[in-house]
Amino acid sequence: MFGWSAQEAIGQRPLQLLQADPQHAPLPAHVQEALDRHGRFCGDVQLLHRDGHAIWVAAAINRLPQSGEAMVFTDITFSKRFEALQKQALEDAAHERPLPQLLHSLCRDVERIAPELAVGVLQVDEQGCLHPLACPSLPRAALERLDGMHSAPDMGACSAAAFLAQPVTDADLRQGQPQLQGLQQSLVDAGLLACWPAGSRPSSTMTAR
Repeated sequence: MFGWSAQEAIGQRPLQLLQADPQHAPLPAHVQEALDRHGRFCGDVQLLHRDGHAIWVAAAINRLPQSGEAMVFTDITFSKRFEALQKQALEDAAHERPLPQLLHSLCRDVERIAPELAVGVLQVDEQGCLHPLACPSLPRAALERLDGMHSAPDMGACSAAAFLAQPVTDADLRQGQPQLQGLQQSLVDAGLLACWPAGSRPSSTMTAR
């Protein structure tokens, strides 16, 4: 999880090894206080990978009777990133940031967390037609074909998700319907091989990944 070999970790105190300065960094104050008062700590802690990037863990630390501590770490970095993303989105909405800008930033943030995804948001108008609202990484050719497409259960995953107002999966865009060959080929040419749109009728928007 942290990138250190067993040989490198021998003789080091784990929590200090996983902080910025292994030789001089004290334990986080709230961790030290819990160990001193109760002999144990359970909670979230931000530590460092060997290469320097941050890792959030759920830590369970118990002080042993003789010396040292027994520790169990669970990586929760992914969920922490989404918590931060949700907080930023709520702050943007509270400050009345224009919806297209807010959604564009949200798509980019999700793509940074999960770089294998291309995230987009499509809007459904009163006539049931799709319109790209925020699709920063989807190819222009695909967006042009999606714009104005009528929602229907047999017109591809995005259209079906909008029509049914529920998630639809297209696990292999290379095995597409003849009438959607141009759209799906443009996605495949951009390196996108599957699609998981989630439709939502009450909000009149849908997301596609």
